[in-house]
Amino acid sequence: MIFRVLLLLMVFGVCVSTAAYLWTRQKRYLNYALKLLQIMIVCGLIFFGVMILERIV
Repeated sequence: MIFRVLLLLMVFGVCVSTAAYLWTRQKRYLNYALKLLQIMIVCGLIFFGVMILERIV
């Protein structure tokens, strides 16, 4: 449940940052969105890696 809420908040953050970039054309908003996306991918890989390890062990 907590993971879903965090995921939704991060997706919302990426969407807002991308919209801010499109609105203002300031590169920092695009960089922030890309950094959030990278963090989401890493967290997702760790999360699913732990789930796979639970299944194996």
